[in-house]
Amino acid sequence: MNVYGRTYTYDYPVHVTEDIPYRHTLVQGVPVPAIINPDVVAGLQSFDFKDGDVVVASYQKAGSILFRVMVQMLLGLPVMEDKFHWLEIDGNIVKEEAHVAGRRLLRTHLPLDWLPETKRKVTYLFLYPADPDFILSLYSHFRTSSAIGFKDGDWDTFFRLWKSEKVFYGSFYKHLKSWRSKAGSLDMIVWAYTRDKIERDMVEKVASKLQPSTLNCLTSKLKTHDSQPNKQPSNIHHFMGEQDDDVTAEKCDNTLTCCDVIKSQLVTEVFEYLVANNPSAMWRTEREKGLLEAGLQALGKEQLEILKREREVFEMDNNSNKNV
Repeated sequence: MNVYGRTYTYDYPVHVTEDIPYRHTLVQGVPVPAIINPDVVAGLQSFDFKDGDVVVASYQKAGSILFRVMVQMLLGLPVMEDKFHWLEIDGNIVKEEAHVAGRRLLRTHLPLDWLPETKRKVTYLFLYPADPDFILSLYSHFRTSSAIGFKDGDWDTFFRLWKSEKVFYGSFYKHLKSWRSKAGSLDMIVWAYTRDKIERDMVEKVASKLQPSTLNCLTSKLKTHDSQPNKQPSNIHHFMGEQDDDVTAEKCDNTLTCCDVIKSQLVTEVFEYLVANNPSAMWRTEREKGLLEAGLQALGKEQLEILKREREVFEMDNNSNKNV
């Protein structure tokens, strides 16, 4: 089967049941997309992260494209070519390429507790939607993907699957908790974003995570160079495209552009691009937009209240756990 431009063959059990009426496989009893081999996910427990790895994580259809495009732009990589390895699909390939030098870009929709613990210096970027009705995007995905086989499924059936935690990757809130509960102990950015709203501050935070030595330089030099005009280097991505542990404040004395590029050119360039070309909207077809509009009409007041209460209960439980 061809999915996202890649051909997949199933040499493992793929299920469609009365209880879960769409194509799926099972990992730890939880349905996941049929293109995911459960053995690959199990094998991730022996996955060896490397210093410098970047992991973009989210629940399904929850905006990970936004972070991936942002990261690739900050690193000077082509925007429309996905450079991220999908861990639950490409895990074995990434293992085989472990000897390749350089920063690895990884992505996943798995709960954090399905990934191995590591003492390596890994940067995690986790985002989730602040809008409780993001479920409509997920419904649209289920209806439009031929690989899922739910095209004749109606909204009420899908909502029942959501409530019973029988959509891909199970409960959204359990998934969210698995990541947020570890945010304080890992090098992680957690971003709750509002649909169709992109924050410049988040672009700057991600830039800081990807190249902290350069932004440290920025912090120390902005006060002394604020009055100087911006000077653009021949390669705008020089300081963000390559990891350079030798970038220091002393080097900035000879390269006055390093602070200016990040503050006034690179971060702004990425932010303005994302605002003008919202990645979440770029990938929606006209049919998907129609389904989203139909879903908004189908999402009755009672169901919307259920989604809001779920979010409120989760936030209350999460805050109480923080205070323990």
